[in-house]
Amino acid sequence: MIQDPASISVKEVLASPAFEVGILRGQWKLETFNFPVLMIWVNGTEPDLTRKWYRFKLELSNYPNQNPACFLWHPTEDRSMPDEDRPKLRNRSPNDSFKNYHFVVYRPWERTAASHLNKTPWLNWGPDKDLIFVLKDLYERLNANALVSVFDEGAQNSL
Repeated sequence: MIQDPASISVKEVLASPAFEVGILRGQWKLETFNFPVLMIWVNGTEPDLTRKWYRFKLELSNYPNQNPACFLWHPTEDRSMPDEDRPKLRNRSPNDSFKNYHFVVYRPWERTAASHLNKTPWLNWGPDKDLIFVLKDLYERLNANALVSVFDEGAQNSL
């Protein structure tokens, strides 16, 4: 049986040291991979600075030549995450990257959103990008609250 080259590429990433390091650091954890769908959890920081795992569905047909389609997925049901459960920023406003934009994650590397997010070319999909890049970007976006908290504390400590 001939395997799809995209499936082989994804399996190589999932077997890579970089992917394992993300797991060991508690940044992400694999749920399932049934080509072309990868279900994965990414750890985030809530507005109150508690930790929460978010579930993502990545559609990876033609990977890495075609960028992933990425959906914030309900933790227990096979559907998109409802608006009220999507990640929020410290001020409780929705995190723009995770608003329900045609059901996909709103990032420049994402398959659907990429066509009009061109203000950050370093985040656009290209031959230098892979799933580790995607997972790191999701992790950073989901942990924006922790970063803001560090800056808030620094500002308070400098007064």
